[in-house]
Amino acid sequence: MKRTKILAAVVLVALAAFAARYFTSNSRDPALAAKLAARPSRLNVRESRSSDDELNSMLAELLRTPVEPRDALAELEGVTEPAPEEAPAETPAETPTELPSEIEDLVLLDREPNLSRVAHAETELVRGEWPDGARKFEARQTRLEDGSWQLNGEWRAWYPSGVLEELGGYRHDLEHGEWSWWYANGEPMAKGAFKDGQRIGAWTFWHPNGVAIGEGSYEHGTRSGRWTFRLANGEPHRDYSGVYDGGYRVAR
Repeated sequence: MKRTKILAAVVLVALAAFAARYFTSNSRDPALAAKLAARPSRLNVRESRSSDDELNSMLAELLRTPVEPRDALAELEGVTEPAPEEAPAETPAETPTELPSEIEDLVLLDREPNLSRVAHAETELVRGEWPDGARKFEARQTRLEDGSWQLNGEWRAWYPSGVLEELGGYRHDLEHGEWSWWYANGEPMAKGAFKDGQRIGAWTFWHPNGVAIGEGSYEHGTRSGRWTFRLANGEPHRDYSGVYDGGYRVAR
C-alpha cells in the first residue's frame, strides 16, 4: 500500500509531498534567513488544488500490473492463433513484455515539491543543482509589493542524468498552462494543462512501456466526460473506464 501511494505521487509530480532538501545560495545568508523567518512561509499560503487522490490510486494500480506475454493472454481468453510458417520480414516487433527497467528506477521517489525547492529564493531567476553540479531545476519569479516572491513563468526540472523531468509554467505560485512529465528513460509520463492550479482539458498518463494507461478530460479540476484506463499490456480496465461527472464515474 505504501509503495502504491509513492508511485502514484511520482506519476503526478505536482502532487508530491516530501521534505525539501535543496536550498539556493541565497538562503545561506544569515540576514536573509532571518528576514524569511519573520514572514509566513509561501508553502502555507495555499492548499494545492491540483490533487486527484482517487485517480492517483487507480494509476498506481495500473502501473503495478505486470505485462503478460501475448500467448498467455490468448490462453486466458480462450483464443488460439496458429503460428505462421514463416514470419514475413515486414512483421512489426512484438511489444516488450517486461518493463524497460523497474519503475522505481525511472522516477524520483524522494522528490520534494516545487514550492519547497524555491521557498528560500529571492531572485528573479532561480536555479538548483544536483550534488554533482548538474542542473536540477530552473524557474522565474516576480517580486510583489510586500517583498514576497511568486513563481511566474516557465518551470523546468531535470533528472540527475540530465534527462528532462518536467516542463510547465506557473502564475502566482499556481500551476498554469501546459505541463509535461517524463520518466528517467525519456519516455513520456503525463501531459495536461492547468488553469490557476486546477486541471483542465485533455490529460494523458503513460506507463514506462509507452501504453497510455489513462486518458480523459477535466473541467474545473475534476474528471468529466469519457475516461479510458488500460492495463500495462494495453487491455482496457473496465472497472475504471467510463463516463465521469464531477470526478465520479456515473456510467460505464
